[in-house]
Amino acid sequence: MARGKRRARRVADVTEGPSQAPGAITALLESPAEIVDIFVEALCALVDAGGSGDCNSLYRRNLLVSFLNNLPILNRTLCSLAQADGRYASVMYYERTRLGAGASGHFLEALPRGLSLFGFNADECMEMNLQASLIRISKERTALIEKLEARKHAAPGVAGGDNCLDLSAGVPWRAQHFVAAQRSYVARMRGTKPAHFFCQCPHRACQRMVYCGPIRQMPDHGDDAPGYWSVLDKKSNSLDVHAAKFCSWFCRQSHSKDVTVLKEALQFGSLDADTDCRKEGRLRVAEALRKCARRNESIGRALRELESTLHTPSIDPRPFLVTMKRRLNIDLGLLYAASILAESRSLSEGKVLAGAHDAWRGRPVFYMHAIRTVGEIYDKHHKGGNVVSNLHIDEPFLRKLKAVCLRIF
Repeated sequence: MARGKRRARRVADVTEGPSQAPGAITALLESPAEIVDIFVEALCALVDAGGSGDCNSLYRRNLLVSFLNNLPILNRTLCSLAQADGRYASVMYYERTRLGAGASGHFLEALPRGLSLFGFNADECMEMNLQASLIRISKERTALIEKLEARKHAAPGVAGGDNCLDLSAGVPWRAQHFVAAQRSYVARMRGTKPAHFFCQCPHRACQRMVYCGPIRQMPDHGDDAPGYWSVLDKKSNSLDVHAAKFCSWFCRQSHSKDVTVLKEALQFGSLDADTDCRKEGRLRVAEALRKCARRNESIGRALRELESTLHTPSIDPRPFLVTMKRRLNIDLGLLYAASILAESRSLSEGKVLAGAHDAWRGRPVFYMHAIRTVGEIYDKHHKGGNVVSNLHIDEPFLRKLKAVCLRIF
């Protein structure tokens, strides 16, 4: 009995408003599990009351939403307790949407990660019209919230339908109805919209299924590299992702931040290390090869350090590091094969050799056959994923280039 009185007194303390903040913080530190339960229970009670409450009730309700929204980011214990509460995800999805958090234009905005909308059935309750625009979908959700807030009682059979079987019994009927409607809406969309209207969130740590809608193909800018270096790529690893593919604003911002970090990390200055060669013609090729070997040694060392220190949780940096290594190695391979031919006047006569002239990379069309051939040899014979810089060790890639250099140029 005494325990019940203490709990009732604590409920009153933590839900009265800002004047009780010190007591709430003390209670939160002493018994976080109980306090999380108290806050969620208090919010559920206010959601049950709907939009019929007075201004003070609405103020307390919004205050509770704000606190519970920030609770999981305070520490891991509170995050785990919030995720373990069966009511938290559903009621917070409802309340965030009510307060306009879902109006960002991202399909899963305001949806906690512990709650899923995909994989359920379409029921007969069609309170939302199917839309193609993400903004219109957000408006449909807001309109449904307004209807639910105006209702005094749940419609028979709606709040406990098949799409809510996984929800806790303590979830307010309005939140249950809203979640069920969203799940039914998603199921209807999956059945009527083309498959390419759906994708996984590009954030590597998220990858939730998302409705992205009709997206025009974005122009592929790659990584803004010159034409020659882009030609050396096996395939494009564009960092540009359409905003609609992200499930939420947070995932989009995190991805954008990591893209900036990666781009800055891969800025090694000009890769054209042989621009200041003194010689010309076939004599220049060997000089260019030596300079580019030193370039590979320097950048290779930097890439090894990046692989062990670079932290980009939202994107996988490996494809872009592999692309950088490929560019460096194929560029060196072209010069290596050209240097072997350049040793002989007769073999090099009439051939357009890589490195024989200044700014030779500015016209990659002259070297397309050589680039394709060296690229095929690289894919087949280069092992280990290292940046080739030592021309005096037994490197299978270089050995093969030496054997077939006559048919490269």
